[in-house]
Order: sequence, then structure tokens, then C-alpha cells
Amino acid sequence: MGQPASKVATAPAADHPSRIIVTIDGATVRGVAVDLRPWSIEAEDATAAIRGRADECTVACSRPGSLFDAVGVVDPSLNVSLRRVLAAVARRRGHRADAADELRSVRAELATLGVSRCDRAKQRRQVATAGADEAELAERVATIRGELQARRDASVDVSATEDRLSDAVAALTDARTERLSAEQALDRVRKDSRALRDRRDRRLRLQDRERNLERDIHRELADSVYDEFAAAVRRVPGGAAPGRSVVEYDGDDVTAALAILRMLRTATPAVLAVDRFDGPERAAHELGVPVLRV
Repeated sequence: MGQPASKVATAPAADHPSRIIVTIDGATVRGVAVDLRPWSIEAEDATAAIRGRADECTVACSRPGSLFDAVGVVDPSLNVSLRRVLAAVARRRGHRADAADELRSVRAELATLGVSRCDRAKQRRQVATAGADEAELAERVATIRGELQARRDASVDVSATEDRLSDAVAALTDARTERLSAEQALDRVRKDSRALRDRRDRRLRLQDRERNLERDIHRELADSVYDEFAAAVRRVPGGAAPGRSVVEYDGDDVTAALAILRMLRTATPAVLAVDRFDGPERAAHELGVPVLRV
């Protein structure tokens, strides 16, 4: 691949973005911003280089933090969950929401409420089968007793019939025991089902509470840094109107991401795929972060 003439960016002042070192096809570029477009490096490749996972292009820089996925790559298709991202910024600043302890408690209880099932249909089938077996054997016992009485009335030998009756009565006793055991198991399943239903209802209530607490926490944390975000919005290009809260923000996601980058001022480069600044170096100095332009 051919390489353009490399340009070394001017060294920034102490309060300006960190310098980065980019190596592309053996050429090294140093500065607060590097324009990768002459090499046809795309955003995906630049991101991989920042993460240390690319061969063609390498970037010597601080590795990305947890917010990089949200705002580290700025292109026209960017979708920023503003409240969630601002809440993460607030946590990074050491802010803590009032409901954090309750949320932790709710999640701890949820972890103990595992979901399991009781198969009542299987137990009902077992009761029905045992009942049918018992009824069949009871009918057999009644029949043999009738035969036995008839033979006695006829003064005929009854020893073989008595043996058959004894076997049938023993089988009937076993069948009755099986039926009673199946009924008891069904009763236990019914009780367990009620307990599981109560656990399931409790779990659903806790999950609902967890979602509400998460929303409240995100709102509180986002509000705690919103004034700073609004000030940053007014300093970056885009013409957004920040308003006084997340719900009043009137602007696009690219502008929001640029403002958040300005708030963060990390040593990790931002990957810019938008034309909002007069060149990559201007972007780096206005945002306060190193920039890779793609």
C-alpha cells in the first residue's frame, strides 16, 4: 500500500490532549491527532488498533475504558443512550446515588430466587394410573371372592382359589399403597407449586423494583453532571440546545458524544468519522482528547 507524506503534529501544551504514536505500513506519525484517511483506514480498523488488535495500523496510547464503546467512535450512525452514559460519567467522577444500597439489596435477593418448576401434570398422571390399577385389582379380588364362595357352597376344594385370592389381595394392597403415595406426592407438588408461585410473584415484583431503581439511579446520576454536559454541548460544534435535563436535550447524538468526550478528556484517542471541526488537530484541542480521523 502506498503511503502519503506523513506529518508530525505540533506538540501540545501541558493542558492539551495527550500525544499518540501511530505506525502505518512502517511510517510513524506522532501528535495529538492523526488523519488516517490517506491510508484508507476505516473506523473499525482504527478501533482495533486502539485496542491493540490490529497489525496494519498500531497506536501507542492509553487503552480504552468502559465508556469507549458508547462514545469513543463518533460517526453519523451513532446512537447514544444519553442518561445511561451520563450516569456512567458521574460514577467515574465518584458520584453515588441514594438508591444504590437498595438496588444492591434487591439484586442480592433476586440471586436467591432461582426459577424452578413443579410438574403437577406428571403427578396427576401417576395418581390416575395408580387409581386405575387399584380399581382393576379390587374388581379382581371381588371376582375371586365370588368364585371362592361358590366353591365352598358346592363343597369343592378351595385351596387353589384361596391362593389366588391371597395373591390378588396382596397385589391390591400394594396398588393401594402406590395410589396413596402418588396422592401424597401430588399434595406436596401442589404445596410446592403455591410456594413457587409465591417465589415467582416475589421475583417479578423485585425485577420491576430493580428496573425502577435503575431508572431512578440513572436519572439522579445523570442530573448530577448535566450542568457540565450542557456547558460542553455549548462548546462543541453542532448547534444543540442542551436544556436543563436529559429530557430537554434537543440535539443529535453526535453532538452529545462530542460533549461527553470533552467532559472525559481521556488519554485514549477518539475515532472521528464526522466533519465537525477544521481538521483533526482542531478537534483534538477542542475536545481535549487525542483524535484519529477516519
